[in-house]
Amino acid sequence: MVGYLVDEKDPKEVALKAPYIKLYTAPTSNGFKISILLELLGLDYYVRPINLATNENKEPWYLELNPNGKIPTLSDVDEKGNKLEIAESGAIMLYLIEKYDKSHKFSYPYGTLNYWKTVECLFFQVSAVGVIQNILFQFNTYTEPDPFATKKFVEELKRLYSILESFLQKNHSNLLLVGDRITIADIGIWTFANNLGSFGIDINEYPSVKQWYDKLKKIDGFQRGLKIFPSE
Repeated sequence: MVGYLVDEKDPKEVALKAPYIKLYTAPTSNGFKISILLELLGLDYYVRPINLATNENKEPWYLELNPNGKIPTLSDVDEKGNKLEIAESGAIMLYLIEKYDKSHKFSYPYGTLNYWKTVECLFFQVSAVGVIQNILFQFNTYTEPDPFATKKFVEELKRLYSILESFLQKNHSNLLLVGDRITIADIGIWTFANNLGSFGIDINEYPSVKQWYDKLKKIDGFQRGLKIFPSE
């Protein structure tokens, strides 16, 4: 559902009526993973934009929420006002699916083969694809050009997308990472594939990845999840 913008400074002074979900986030691949999942689950939630350019994520009030000073962070408040705060995008996705997808529209029952395959693919994004793309982003944005290092990391990223291509080819009839439904694995990797071109890699080099990417891009929840910030 629509994410309503909330711009109060200190999270201890939240004037929101329980129950509610509040997402502290920024327009990054990791941030969009959560907003897309919230949209697909049909949940109402509030958005507190975090300005990474001014290091708002390193301010004391935010570090109380997330000592690592990263985004996203999720605050989930129940009817009694009990608050759960959780950081790390992969952990947030697992939490939301466990609590709010009881019918398994976007998941599989715990302990099944497809459940563990979903976790495997999600961790592939968190520990491999996301790490390499974030390093390349840092190279492109904040450091002096290093052609040798950049070339090595681009080659590694291409290798990882070749693995993703093989995953999708094995499940070509559904053109999804796991089984017959969109999962948090698809969402997690899709938000990074959305930026692949910025590293000089043509997604068309991976035909199944391109088809999968286009398939998910057409889904309303993905588009809504990308549009949670006000237009410039």
